[in-house]
Amino acid sequence: MMSRAKILHSLAAAALVTILLAACVPAEPGADSGTPSSATSTAAPKDSAVNAKGTRLFSQADVETLAGIVAGPGGATGEVLTGERLWDTNQSLHFGAGSAQVIPAECSDVIGWATLMAEGIPSAGTFSGARAEPVFIALSADRDAALALAFRSITKLPDCSPATMTLEDQSFTATYQRASAFTDADQSFAVIATIIMDGRRPAHFLRVAAKNGTLFVQATMSLADPDNYRAEADRLTGYVNQVVHGEQQLLDGARPSPGQGPDPGPEQEPPSVTKSA
Repeated sequence: MMSRAKILHSLAAAALVTILLAACVPAEPGADSGTPSSATSTAAPKDSAVNAKGTRLFSQADVETLAGIVAGPGGATGEVLTGERLWDTNQSLHFGAGSAQVIPAECSDVIGWATLMAEGIPSAGTFSGARAEPVFIALSADRDAALALAFRSITKLPDCSPATMTLEDQSFTATYQRASAFTDADQSFAVIATIIMDGRRPAHFLRVAAKNGTLFVQATMSLADPDNYRAEADRLTGYVNQVVHGEQQLLDGARPSPGQGPDPGPEQEPPSVTKSA
């Protein structure tokens, strides 16, 4: 588990986490406002597919497979993160949630569970996007409906704004506001999170979270203007939908395959990662 000192280092030395996102894009080759899902099973009747989606217990290998098919610009896929590396990265991008002292105190559990990760929960993640605009994608598979309950915490984040968070002797303010994003998952919710520390400019992050059956996905990227986020929301929605479609392939008994990925554009270079076949 990430130490408080290590989280502080990530928050401060990484320039309010914005640089953390860019720094963590793999440099080496990598080994309720929702809308109904449009994916249907081709291997079984529709009702059977829906039931399977609601009861399937995805394994650690399953979530790692799904993280590994997330395609960035040009179809590039990134390194799959698990274990301590995944936990540390996810904690940092949630401003040390679960380790920080939070005021108001009743928001501590809300902010902590909004990470959608806990011990014993199969989880994996990856970085994608371009180096100029990196995206972090985290996946978790539910156990005993723990994440189904935790997902509600994300919708409650705006009610905990502002929150004062303290790690060691350093305090900062986190604010949360609702945003709009629509994915192919059963449920989705978007939030703009801002971290404010003395002597630094506020740093904004857009997070799109989705629940599809027993699988949970979050895609996060930095945001320049919290009042103008439509393009970023569409980009994150595309990444979430790649995972949702890969999940359906698993449910259909097929091996998930990488998607096309977004167009890198004329002035963007995808990170140096493995190209999908």
